[in-house]
Amino acid sequence: MKPSERNATPSLSAEIAAALPGASVALLLVWRSISATEGAVLGYGLWSAQFSIAALVLWGVCCWWRGAWSLRFGKIDVAVGLFFAGHLLSGAWALSGEANQRATINMLCEWSGLAATYVLLRQTLITHEIRRQIVVIMLATVTALSVYGLWQHYVWYPQTAEEYRQLRRELDEALAPPAGQAESTRIRQLQGELMSMGVPATALEGRGRESYEARLLSSTEPLGRFALANTFAGLLVAWWTVLTALVIARGLNPQGSPATIAATLFGVGLMGLIGFCLLLTKSRTAYVGTLAGLGAIGMLVLAARAKLTRRALLIGSLALFAIGGMIGVAALTGGLDRWVVSEAPKSLRYRWEYWNGTWEVIKERPIVGVGPGNFRSYYLQHKLPQSSEEISDPHNLLLDVWVNGGLLALGGLIAIAVIGVRAGFGGQNRSVDRESEENRPAQVKTRPDEAKRRPGTILIPIPAATGCGAFVAIFCVAFYDANPATWGLLLAWCLAMPLCRRAVGEARLDTRVFLAGIAALAVHLLGAGGIGMPAICQSLLLLLVLSLPVDPAQSITDRSSKRAVMTVLLIGLALCAGCWQFGTRPVFERETALAEVDLTTLRPGDIERVLEAYRRAARSDPYSSEPHRKLAELEFGLWSVSTTPNAELIGSATKMLRKSLEKNPRSWTDFRTLGEYSFQHFQQSGDRDAVDLSVNSLRRAIRLYPNQSETRAKLAEVLSDAGFPEDAALEAAAAIKLNEITKQAGHQDRLLPLETLKLLQRIANQSPQDVDPAGQN
Repeated sequence: MKPSERNATPSLSAEIAAALPGASVALLLVWRSISATEGAVLGYGLWSAQFSIAALVLWGVCCWWRGAWSLRFGKIDVAVGLFFAGHLLSGAWALSGEANQRATINMLCEWSGLAATYVLLRQTLITHEIRRQIVVIMLATVTALSVYGLWQHYVWYPQTAEEYRQLRRELDEALAPPAGQAESTRIRQLQGELMSMGVPATALEGRGRESYEARLLSSTEPLGRFALANTFAGLLVAWWTVLTALVIARGLNPQGSPATIAATLFGVGLMGLIGFCLLLTKSRTAYVGTLAGLGAIGMLVLAARAKLTRRALLIGSLALFAIGGMIGVAALTGGLDRWVVSEAPKSLRYRWEYWNGTWEVIKERPIVGVGPGNFRSYYLQHKLPQSSEEISDPHNLLLDVWVNGGLLALGGLIAIAVIGVRAGFGGQNRSVDRESEENRPAQVKTRPDEAKRRPGTILIPIPAATGCGAFVAIFCVAFYDANPATWGLLLAWCLAMPLCRRAVGEARLDTRVFLAGIAALAVHLLGAGGIGMPAICQSLLLLLVLSLPVDPAQSITDRSSKRAVMTVLLIGLALCAGCWQFGTRPVFERETALAEVDLTTLRPGDIERVLEAYRRAARSDPYSSEPHRKLAELEFGLWSVSTTPNAELIGSATKMLRKSLEKNPRSWTDFRTLGEYSFQHFQQSGDRDAVDLSVNSLRRAIRLYPNQSETRAKLAEVLSDAGFPEDAALEAAAAIKLNEITKQAGHQDRLLPLETLKLLQRIANQSPQDVDPAGQN
């Protein structure tokens, strides 16, 4: 039986095929919103990308099953296509050069997943009812995350800080001399407990500890399910602005029933909850984005020539009073302090330094960019001496898109902005929406979510299916983490759903309100960056699709649409297979192999097991440098503790580092490590080849990161011991000058140790010269 014949009579399978894409959309939207998004480069979001592409394939299969060959396509889709094509082509081009192979492939999968998400949103959000349900789901998710964020601020941070202090105190006591075998076992146990609570291995001692404790013990900003407060603030500011626009639009309506007034009060209450959490993030860029969003709402009100009603004035007064109250409560409870304002100029200065370094990168590769996942390695080559952070993105929307996706992606972004603004203020939305019901194509008009129940027919409403999909996403996260906080998140979401449904109401949503959310998020991204973070980019794409009119004229319903849908299906299948083969599967197998190794409980007899696990990880993921680097660290550790010289071990360690550099040729840290290993080999054996390798490796590290004082200090030490006093004096002087610049900039955590400075002074005094620290050797 042909698909068209199966669809002639409504059946359960046809209704399921109609409902599944909507449920998939809701699931992936919520899943992205409650999953850490900052680790996309490391591959943490590959399962989400895989699901996004699979959901697009599912949509194509459902279209074939139902015989519904309708495809929405317009000018905005061309612009979005250019935006995605720029990133994908730039990443593919980067793989032919000095790209970080694993990071680039991961980001290519992520951008493919986001492109699939956009296509799925465009083809699925085609009725007012399903759009309303998606808005309710997103507002409920943001509300639940706000409750979660308040719990973090008032409960989790104090508890975690106290637990950390207790474990840290016990570890310091165990580390105090003399430490015997019993203390060593206890040390490994305490280190394992600290790492299990989220403390990185690099933060167990030294500068890493100082930096981590500064963040943990002095920070109380809500993070939601993300790793950075700025990322969480981006999600909050976008949907708070949308909710505010919806509440104001209802307040301007002169026809006010008790139910409408109640819905408005629900909306104001949710605005207060989300807004208070947004306030506690201390994100200055989000605050500016909030003002931009409110300004966009004002422009929309003026464009609509709406009259201010008494109720609107009352709602506005209540909102202003609530904002003032929230600021007061946040200040009194320690959520806000004077540093939020007084440190703003310093924050702006830091961003200006980031933008200067990024501009130098763009000037080198203005056409194709550096490719997604490679920004940091290029930025460090141009990082200013006084700048502290080794940033992963430029902290600016336009520069981010340009440097990672090239001119093609930047042109697509500009085209999206122009087309979106013209559509929003061109007066098309209301007229098109009024006519959408009559002019909708037959395949769309007879969808089960709009059809009336017929006797003997099982009806699966699409809005209900989207709610189920969203619930499954949160339930899976709560079940996987299995802790009271995530179960509380699920409960908060379930309670927020009916409240958000009442706040949104049953009236058709004016598509222009979502332009205000886009404006707020875009302004935030202009100062905070993060367009490459999948959850943030997905929110922007969703708001863009919701801002477009429900326009049947954009639906292709002739025979060519069948070929178009089948083409999308085939592309989706190819992307799904490619993402699995080169991204999801190798990363999963690598992480599974590495997870078998617990260095905190390592015993001498376990060395072969650990080596085999690292080798298996390297075989599983041929594009990752991490297993080779771990092998090098382990073999060098075995060489350094061996009682007799073992040239085979040190040779294997350097070989593994070189293999690591084959996967990531611009890793300055691997070059520096190679230089340090070779130097220690030279000190033990006196091998001149080892010292030559050390010098060349350290020089290469400095070319990749010229303003890194520690690397220059190490090169000065190596050159001095190798018998090159003049070159050693040059590097020592450069390291000292860089350290002084860092001290004047106020970055105390990045200063060289006092012992290192004394050594550099002795080396520099052999031949004192005025050296430019940014010079490359």
